Amino acid sequence: MLKKLNEDGFLTGSIIFFIGSMIVNGFNYLYQIIMGRMLGPEQYGVLGSLFALIYLVVIASTAFTTVTSKYTAQFAAKKQFGKIHYLISHSVRKIALFGLIPLGFSLFLSSHVANFLKIPSTLPVIIVFIIGYLSLIIPLFTGALNGLQRFKKQNISGIATTSLKLLLGITFVALGFGVTGAIIGIIAANIVGIIISFLLLSDIFKTKKKEINKKQVYGFVIPTTISMLILTAFISLDIIMVKHFFPPITAGMYAALANLGKIIWFGSSFFAMVMFPKISAAHTNTKNTSKLLQKTLIFAGLTAGSGIIAYFLIPTFLLNLLYGNAYIGAAKYLGWMGIALGLFSLNHIMNQYNLAIGRTKHLWILAIALLIEIIAILFFHNSLFEIIKIIVFINILTFQSFIIYNRNELFEK
Repeated sequence: MLKKLNEDGFLTGSIIFFIGSMIVNGFNYLYQIIMGRMLGPEQYGVLGSLFALIYLVVIASTAFTTVTSKYTAQFAAKKQFGKIHYLISHSVRKIALFGLIPLGFSLFLSSHVANFLKIPSTLPVIIVFIIGYLSLIIPLFTGALNGLQRFKKQNISGIATTSLKLLLGITFVALGFGVTGAIIGIIAANIVGIIISFLLLSDIFKTKKKEINKKQVYGFVIPTTISMLILTAFISLDIIMVKHFFPPITAGMYAALANLGKIIWFGSSFFAMVMFPKISAAHTNTKNTSKLLQKTLIFAGLTAGSGIIAYFLIPTFLLNLLYGNAYIGAAKYLGWMGIALGLFSLNHIMNQYNLAIGRTKHLWILAIALLIEIIAILFFHNSLFEIIKIIVFINILTFQSFIIYNRNELFEK
């Protein structure tokens, strides 16, 4: 049975990626937990809203991970390593240069963003935008490692970056720099991540560059970026809107709920990272991809379901253990937040699958769902539970739409 499950290397790749992801996510959540305890609910609400901005930039920029992973997998399947060299080096130059434009525009708007989030200083917002600029470059290297299915090396880069972020965050907050100290170390961690990833791809950079069809790549960048922006907005805009509509302490509690909910997503979404290059390579070689999609959804669903059960059974214990007694007032909502993020992880997998095989019409599903979510929260935000129910409903609606859109692959025997 296990041999059959692993006949395409999916299970082995998933285990390797799972171990690395758990370590990386462990550092990320240890960071959030320690910051939540050191800063307290009110200041942690500020940090949560800043991280929502970071997620908007960082996760949206994973569009570059997806694009690089897709074409790296295709080139690797045909042993065209010179094209991989060209893809990475050309992309880094272009993005590093043109990324200065949105960075400058963002810095100009930093005071307005700080006012909307009710943050007294613009410095943390400025730091967030600098992090965003660096985060445009990192996904290019991550995507190349993923497309080459070098999951161990990809884990090395992630572990080094997140562990350094944790260490520097604790140090600067302990020195009295508050929220600003909590995020300033991320800049140094990102730079280290870029250097390590570059070294891990040194063999590719030693090959002779061979030009690629740039128009084809650029054509895929646009729909991929749109999809990542929409998906990021799904798990970020609610935190920003809660920070705007609710008192600081309530916003801090919601930030804690959202971060615990993301454990469900991160714990199951790594299957999508393993699936994507395999689907892309299989599709390039005209092989059937339905079985791998079904397998990914089953593994992700089981993983997410296990976490959701725990969130319903021991929510107070988990919140008190991880964030402290000041946050347990939100415990009754934890299970529902787990459902929301569990469903989101399945929608994320469906998006990645469609992008891997070159489909883009599903973006209408995501765009309409996001619009409904924003409008619903604008009109209905009397309580945190009301917002969480909206997010659950929207994710159910989105997944049902994907079932219809991908019915041929999902129900193929």
